[in-house]
Amino acid sequence: MSLQHAKEKTVLEVIKKVEENDRRTQSIDLSGSSVFREKSVKLSASLADALSRNTRLTALDLSNCSIGDVSAKQLSAALADNATLFELNLSYNKLGRQGLMDIAKALSTNVGLKSVSLASHRVDSSVAHAYVQMFYTNVTLLTLTWDVNLPAFNLKLTEMINRNNEINRLLLEGKDYRPKLPLEMKDDPPELVERLVPEMGDEEFGMELGGAGTTLWCSVSGRWELGTLKGSQKKGMAAAKLVVEVEGEEHLVEQKDVTRFEPSHAQDLPNMVAMHNLHEAPLLYLLQRRLKNGSIYTWAGDVLLSLNPYGPLPELYNLSRWQEDNSAKKREAAVPPHVYAIARRAYSQLREKVGMAEAERAAAAASGAFASQSVLISGESGAGKTEAAKRVIEFLTAASRTAKEARGSMRSVDDSNRQSIESSVAAASTRASLEMPSTPLAAVAESRTASFRTPASRARHASLAATTPAPDAAFFSPAVGVAEQPAVVSVELLLRDASPILEAFGNAKTIRNDNSSRFGKYVAVQYDEHGCIAGASTETYLLERSRVVDISAGERNYHIFYQLLTDSGIRSAWSLPPAESLDVLNVDGQVARLAGVSDAKEFAVVRRALPAFGIGPPEQAAVWRILSAVLLLGNLAFSLASDAAGADDYAQVADDAALACAAAALGCEEGSLRVALLQKKINVAGEDITQRYSIKAAQICRDALCKSIFAALFDWVVGRINAVSRSANPRSSSIGILDIFGFEQLQTNSFEQLCI
Repeated sequence: MSLQHAKEKTVLEVIKKVEENDRRTQSIDLSGSSVFREKSVKLSASLADALSRNTRLTALDLSNCSIGDVSAKQLSAALADNATLFELNLSYNKLGRQGLMDIAKALSTNVGLKSVSLASHRVDSSVAHAYVQMFYTNVTLLTLTWDVNLPAFNLKLTEMINRNNEINRLLLEGKDYRPKLPLEMKDDPPELVERLVPEMGDEEFGMELGGAGTTLWCSVSGRWELGTLKGSQKKGMAAAKLVVEVEGEEHLVEQKDVTRFEPSHAQDLPNMVAMHNLHEAPLLYLLQRRLKNGSIYTWAGDVLLSLNPYGPLPELYNLSRWQEDNSAKKREAAVPPHVYAIARRAYSQLREKVGMAEAERAAAAASGAFASQSVLISGESGAGKTEAAKRVIEFLTAASRTAKEARGSMRSVDDSNRQSIESSVAAASTRASLEMPSTPLAAVAESRTASFRTPASRARHASLAATTPAPDAAFFSPAVGVAEQPAVVSVELLLRDASPILEAFGNAKTIRNDNSSRFGKYVAVQYDEHGCIAGASTETYLLERSRVVDISAGERNYHIFYQLLTDSGIRSAWSLPPAESLDVLNVDGQVARLAGVSDAKEFAVVRRALPAFGIGPPEQAAVWRILSAVLLLGNLAFSLASDAAGADDYAQVADDAALACAAAALGCEEGSLRVALLQKKINVAGEDITQRYSIKAAQICRDALCKSIFAALFDWVVGRINAVSRSANPRSSSIGILDIFGFEQLQTNSFEQLCI
């Protein structure tokens, strides 16, 4: 927006747009405005107040506006923690010594500006010193334009660059490096640039770090420690090393394993980008100190860094108190690091879009601005990603309730959405491969049995359709449960109730995490035009199927299996033994426990949450039945068949009673299940040949069946959740929350770990 020589009315309108975060105020040119000459202080105060609230302006030109020291002080207060303004031009104004000092002070803490122009202003040695010191703490400013040739300034700048660790490190590694000046000075003498890259002899090795007695960070045995530089040592033709004293003991370290300690390394900085000489060592030190003080969150620019405290911090997640403390803070930079701050930023930026008129929204979408928001949560296993995702959703649901209360009404799942549930559930059931036209076994073992059925077996298979138990028919009927849907369901409550269900079916205990998500999920929280939640959809991927049949010592299978066994009625109905006797739930007879967690109470929470998604008692009974079938199948053992002869090692089911229990739980004939597990049919040269499995092949077949059944059931549950909670409007704006996998290195790494 170019408004050169603008009048007072125009300038005031521009300031108002800046304060309102108008999307057209990304770049403003007010250079040469005569109104600043007349009312500089008043207008600068208004502009400073607007800048403190703005998060969109990236370039501001106030050159030749007769701005003086008082106005500079006002602008400096707004610049100190503004993180979005990239370019500022204050050239050819009337800044004196104090005004320039105030600007330098603001730049010392600013983390956004890349380019500042102060051309035509006179500089004395104290001002030069202030700007040199500013470069020690400012880690983002790349260009400072100034048409001065003050020897004192140039010499101090030379000193500052020569003490920069990164530049010296490049020189010591023998690279021919000529750093660009971070200061664009006109008419600089050629010899100044040469002095920036001095020659260094062996006797001066390490002096660029400050000489003997300087405090350094040094890596000793793979761990960063604070030490004191004592000198250097060189033997023969080997490269010289530094002598560093750590806790009274001297160590020889290479130059690449040390970095200079700066005063900012000892400060408790909520945003680590404000640290000078940002390096791995002070970064870890900062995080360690903050964690000990109970501050698990730290900003890294706009990214939030979180550490798992492995303990309760109830006051940290008091949402109402957090909102009271931070609701008045308009500038994002003023909000302390917290997962709620990330959620607030996403919601605020989304509201900028959903509050627009349809024509404006379309124009904004076409230009790529005001897009739906996304929150990416990543980190190693056990870092707290699942908890962070839940806290983001907690804030979003609270914000939605506030928006609804402001409108004077509470929105529930609307009629059009409720009417679409039947077709949505049907589609979800098809996707999950759980549409069973005849029996449960028909879907999970169709590929194994269909090819070798005889006419007689096909007839028996057809007769099973009429005798399938009612709970199974209810389970696989898309329409069942819709009528049981409560008359009024808050979409915020649906979001809350979906969490324990997904955790029960998709989370498990690992060596590093008692509640590790073993699948990736993307939750899209959908909004209407008023900024209220209209629905939500969950997309899952890469479920860790191998865990269904194989767990390591100290780990557990999916939570839902252990929860299921706490119900004596279910155990009795399907003859389920305790977990210690179920092969897929224990390792050498040992079952890992969750400290402070009751599987029975968690199971009760899951059962209370399921009806909200149309999964009533009949369907729940079918779900428990299928889970029981997986457990019973996992217990099937195989032995060498009695008719095996010579080199043949055909398998047979070792315990017919166990096979009968598994078949009953699956709702299929015992003989059909036996055939599916022990043989396959292949076609060779147009002729069908039945091939019997070895014991190893039969075990692989059994495990594959268990994994397929559980994965299909998991997809079906997710499909039901989506069918009820998704918005009826496919064009809804949304905030996406991606809870990505946790990376880890186990003793035995499966294919899923490779994919992660």
